[in-house]
Amino acid sequence: MKYNKDIKEWTLDFAIAMIKLSFELKKNKIDFDTVDQVRRSGTSIGANVKEAKSSSSKKEQPSPILGVGL
Repeated sequence: MKYNKDIKEWTLDFAIAMIKLSFELKKNKIDFDTVDQVRRSGTSIGANVKEAKSSSSKKEQPSPILGVGL
């Protein structure tokens, strides 16, 4: 399957969407801890992808058999 976007673009778009969602939750007076967790978990995916792409050994690379292609 071929995608038009790179994983970095996907994660950036997702992080921006999570930040916007957290602002909406905050406006609706949702619990601060919940809003904070949504923001932290939604924006951490970019760091996880960056770390996975910078792995140094073949053993650390994600398996294409599992369908995890970075």
